[in-house]
Amino acid sequence: MSAAVRHTRRHLVEWSYCDAAGFVFNGRYFEWFDACTTEFFASVGVSLATLFRTRGVMVPVVDHRVRYIAPCHFGDEIAIETSAVSVGTTSFTLNHRVFKARRLVAECREVRVWAVRVSADPPRLVPRPVPRGVAARLAPAGAR
Repeated sequence: MSAAVRHTRRHLVEWSYCDAAGFVFNGRYFEWFDACTTEFFASVGVSLATLFRTRGVMVPVVDHRVRYIAPCHFGDEIAIETSAVSVGTTSFTLNHRVFKARRLVAECREVRVWAVRVSADPPRLVPRPVPRGVAARLAPAGAR
């Protein structure tokens, strides 16, 4: 089995991400994971922004599970590693692992669905199969 594709995003924790005590507010992690998903796709040559604009493709989250191990604070330098765990017919699972000074401080497993917007008013999405070419770029053969 080949190694999983990984993308790492480095990030400086700004004050605006924190509560009054200087701890990162947990909702910020979800923002970071979403940005990491977009960057992960870009790292394998798939532009989610282009797919959205040209084909109405979206990858909404349908399940998010986060485990917080240690807090992040204002001024911390973190690295968020993203990799694909599996690719199904219409969904895929990603792992996001947050490191501070090479120590794992949080991890998230999220399931997203490959979907197409079929109407704007009212907004409606319909799941579609993950294109084979995209699936091949996301995960090693053993993870499909």
